[in-house]
Amino acid sequence: MNPIKKYCFIIIALFSWLSCEHVDIDDLSNEVVSLVAPPNNSVSQLNNLTFWWEAVEDADEYNLQIAQYSFDSIGYLILDTTTAETNYSYNLPKGVYQWRVKAVNNASESPYFTFNLEVEINDDLDSQTIILKSPKNNLTTNEKSINFEWNTIEIADVYTFQLAGNFGDISSFIINETLTGTSYTHTFESEGSFEWRVRAENQNAVTAYVVRSLGVDCTAPIAPQLLLPVYGDTVQVPISLVWESEEGTVGDSLFIYTDALGNDLWEKRYVEQLSYDFVGPAGNYFWKLKALDAAGNESDFSPLYTFIVE
Repeated sequence: MNPIKKYCFIIIALFSWLSCEHVDIDDLSNEVVSLVAPPNNSVSQLNNLTFWWEAVEDADEYNLQIAQYSFDSIGYLILDTTTAETNYSYNLPKGVYQWRVKAVNNASESPYFTFNLEVEINDDLDSQTIILKSPKNNLTTNEKSINFEWNTIEIADVYTFQLAGNFGDISSFIINETLTGTSYTHTFESEGSFEWRVRAENQNAVTAYVVRSLGVDCTAPIAPQLLLPVYGDTVQVPISLVWESEEGTVGDSLFIYTDALGNDLWEKRYVEQLSYDFVGPAGNYFWKLKALDAAGNESDFSPLYTFIVE
């Protein structure tokens, strides 16, 4: 058997043995999700609410549900969402509700834990805070067409949506629209850094603006430059593969092959550092990288380098 393939077979067999026989799966079935806010049986004068709960060890995510009146009737379920965070913002109209949370991982889940809530909205709009839904704050994207969304405030008549390069510079304003809906789609003509904000209005008052930042970047990064080992070098393992990537790169995709045509992939991984410690049996290896930036743009591949393990 080819020594590289034999080495790979041994690693796979060992990994399978460990994963099937010796890895304990964390069981959440007896865990408690401690709900924090809004407190149980509370009455809110605001309809823009943030639901909070404490983190559960070994949980990957949380399922939040909100029902009008109670969970006894599934027809009253108005929110069913999953998040990795321990909070979630949502707008509720006047009414009586229950909300509940359970912790989830890939093997199990906790029971739901439930609080009661009542929303009694006053007519004072300037005491409300509008909740922006998407895009998230400080997002950098390679999409030029962006849909901006925010939550409804029940007593608002209209919303003012503004988009600018910098709200401190009036000459950089791009959009200033009064809308009855809660979304606006804009296609950017250029890349750059931008700010967007929304406020709610009625005949008597306005909310404060809520502001988020956004970056649009459609330019691919430059391909990484491979440094070590030098092309064709003979090395002993472990050996550090070292390269350079341009500023703004968040990580690199590393590909290692055992043939020069790239048909026999030995290893592929995403690396956030500028080096990787390689271990493998004796033989010829070929490697290349492509860079990834925060917006999701990928570079071209670097040149294919080779090294020989003694």
